[in-house]
This record gives sequence, structure tokens and C-alpha cells, in this order.
Amino acid sequence: MIHRLALAVLALPFFAPLASAQSDPFTTQAAARLAHGTFREYLELLSLPNDSVVPADILKNVDWLERAFRKRGFTTKQLSNQGKPMLYAEWPAKAPGAKTMLFYMHLDGMPVVRPSGRRKVRGSRW
Repeated sequence: MIHRLALAVLALPFFAPLASAQSDPFTTQAAARLAHGTFREYLELLSLPNDSVVPADILKNVDWLERAFRKRGFTTKQLSNQGKPMLYAEWPAKAPGAKTMLFYMHLDGMPVVRPSGRRKVRGSRW
């Protein structure tokens, strides 16, 4: 679920210019080209450590996402959060009367295998 959401958010910056353009409807072929073009970036994002209790992991993810959004024309701002910043990104080109769309995504995770090698039991906090 989180991986699909991350892919959707990573692809969003490509769709923003198309949403404001007065052109033909967005085609399946165009969507496929955009998805193919971002797949390597998606794998790079997934390869980043993202342990929720390690502030350095969270900072690496926020920095990476900030670069990805800025590369696509978004304005960004890191919001302090007790050593684990959050990222706000906004598409600057607003059409008159356009509605606001807000996406929320988690960029942190929980390790599947504990450092001791013991696997987490499904449904258990420990």
C-alpha cells in the first residue's frame, strides 16, 4: 500500500502541468511513458532506509523527496518535527478558480526483520 502511494505521489508532479493545460485528454500511452520514466527513481526511493525511529533515515527521505519535487517545478518547504522533518510541496501554477487537492503520504516505515533476526509476529506490537 505505501509503495503504491509513493509511486502515485512520485508520478503526480508529471501530471500537474497536464492538468492545467487546455489540450487533448490524457492518454493511457502518455501515462505509461511517464510511469516508465519514473520507475528507476521509484526504485531509488524504495532503496532508502526509512526506519521511523531513526531521524537520519527520515531526513534522507525528506531530502530525496524535496529534490524530486523541486526537479518537477514544485516549491517545497521542510517543516520541523522534533528531528524528523515533514515535507510540504506545492505546485506553483494555479489556474483561476482551480480546486485544491491535498495528498498525504508516509515516508517512514517499520523494519520487517528485527536486528536480532527475530521476525515480527503479524498483529503484534513486539
